Amino acid sequence: MIPGITTLPNLLRASLSFLFTWINMYQREAKIQAWVNLQSAKAEAQFKNLEEAHKLLQSADKAFKELAVEFADKAFKDLEFFYCLVI
Repeated sequence: MIPGITTLPNLLRASLSFLFTWINMYQREAKIQAWVNLQSAKAEAQFKNLEEAHKLLQSADKAFKELAVEFADKAFKDLEFFYCLVI
């Protein structure tokens, strides 16, 4: 016989107590795992947003460089034209 448990109701009570303790531990582990999964999903979503923003910035940078080249080319041609008029 188990020390401190002398009757069947006490044994049943101890068994139920153990069962409820195990269930609580299992639920706690499930909640922790759900929280970890949620944090992982949030981090992945944030990373995807950062990737998209980076691609957008690269695209804008490329467009600005192309505009700058076009502007510089036009300005240079205008300067050549005015230079020819002066000479």
